[in-house]
Amino acid sequence: CLNLTFYTGIMTLGELYQLARMLRDITITAGSLTHMSVHPSEAMVFEDIVQHPNTTINQVAERTHLAQSRVSTMVNAMITEGAVTVSTDSQDQRRKTLQASPQLLQDIKAIDYNKAIRQAIHRLYPSLSEHQIADVTQHLDHIFTLLSADSRRES
Repeated sequence: CLNLTFYTGIMTLGELYQLARMLRDITITAGSLTHMSVHPSEAMVFEDIVQHPNTTINQVAERTHLAQSRVSTMVNAMITEGAVTVSTDSQDQRRKTLQASPQLLQDIKAIDYNKAIRQAIHRLYPSLSEHQIADVTQHLDHIFTLLSADSRRES
């Protein structure tokens, strides 16, 4: 028998799922505040290409833990939109490498993502104080650092 009224201080699967949805909403709202309204997975793929110039679709898929076919579809759309360029590897003509568009890179460097994230949290959770929002962003950064470091060790 499951007793849902007793709180143990340990996050439940339902609460974890609810948190994931909250974080997705923050991500989408923050993206719209930067005038870069893209799906969160598209932003993740593009950022991976920015952080790893001359990468391949397979490498992006490995690092982002997305299906290769999904990454390929997103990258092809980015190429069509001019956000990403593709080159042939000089050492292996069969290998195609990806780079972010230089103009888009310059535009992205001007964006204050931390500010956009804080504004998104404030918009979605207006009862939180600036101090609480700072705590949330600090904890999110810490969680990301811990989990991504562990994820890199597994790869």
